[in-house]
This record gives sequence, C-alpha cells and structure tokens, in this order.
Amino acid sequence: MVIYKTNHYINLESQYGANNYQPLDVVITKGQGVWVEDVDGDYWDHIIKVFTN
Repeated sequence: MVIYKTNHYINLESQYGANNYQPLDVVITKGQGVWVEDVDGDYWDHIIKVFTN
C-alpha cells in the first residue's frame, strides 16, 4: 500500500524527473547498514542492491 507522502513524492518525480526508467514505489529518506527508512517511517532491507551489479 502506497501512503500519501510516498505518493506525493512519486508524483513530483513523475512530473519533474527525467522519466528514463520506472522508479520503485518507495521514497527513501535515510539508511544505515542494510536498512533504509522511507518517508512514511517504514523500514526496508536494502532492496536496491537487487538492481545493481
């Protein structure tokens, strides 16, 4: 479920960003080690590592 703050920032990125890829539906504000926190205060394992080599 995408919460209001996340949706707000994703809409801004869609409007003003380069739009050269499909972004994930998460907006990361900070991280430590393998954990990142999104704008809604939820913590995630560092999923971005899956998309990079």
